[in-house]
Amino acid sequence: MKISSDQKAIVRQNLLESAILLFTEKGFAGATMREISSRAGYSPGTIYSYFPTKERIYFAYFEMRQEQTFDEIDQIEGFEAFGFKESIQTYLELLLESFLPDREFVFGAFRAIMDSPMRSFSDLRPAREEFSDWVTSLIQQEDGDSVATPHALLSFFAHLIEDYKNLIIIHWLKDESEGFHRTSQLIDLSLDLLTSILKSGILSETADILIFLLKGHLFGNADQLFRLMTPGLSEKQAAKPEKSKSNSRPKPASTTQASAKGKVSKRTSRK
Repeated sequence: MKISSDQKAIVRQNLLESAILLFTEKGFAGATMREISSRAGYSPGTIYSYFPTKERIYFAYFEMRQEQTFDEIDQIEGFEAFGFKESIQTYLELLLESFLPDREFVFGAFRAIMDSPMRSFSDLRPAREEFSDWVTSLIQQEDGDSVATPHALLSFFAHLIEDYKNLIIIHWLKDESEGFHRTSQLIDLSLDLLTSILKSGILSETADILIFLLKGHLFGNADQLFRLMTPGLSEKQAAKPEKSKSNSRPKPASTTQASAKGKVSKRTSRK
């Protein structure tokens, strides 16, 4: 019997929610695909029509959270007036907030993906490209009347921000500070640096040096640069912050100010 696309979406979402619960309870290795399907109320083999592998479930979760984040951004009043730093900061703030109820699951997902010999990040390509296209539009907007950033560097920098985003998520998963203060501080400092690079024109003039510094040092060793990374934690410690922290998140001043202005503006740059 054929089912509608809406019904398929419901089944897929139910399977995803079941997977989040089981992966959180049993870990990536402990939960089976058949268990996930059965917990959701479907026959054991149903899940394979939606998620051929466990890794694909993780990727589907991150795709869902990114889409939700972009949807929330589309609703922010005055977002089109935000600069590069404010835009990326708002995105990270909203994304981390969406992860908060599933923090233990996200921790396990990152560990499983990084430990996987396959590391099938190609499955995330559509979501990565969507994010990169959005970042590219922000960089072009930041360029303004200055010398335009060469296309090759534009693409490199946009993908570098994708890696930066993952670094921030990993830092947040380890962050035990009150209200995730260390993560907020890291975002603020690092985005100041990135914005300064964009505005200085150095991206166009010293490409080789910049690539080495950014990819090889600044982001690869961000814990040493900013001295904010906490020591490695166990999965349980990282996944279960104190209750006093759970409702707090880094909030850029720009978001608060924009909301207060009451100007409605839709962002159209995301494809």
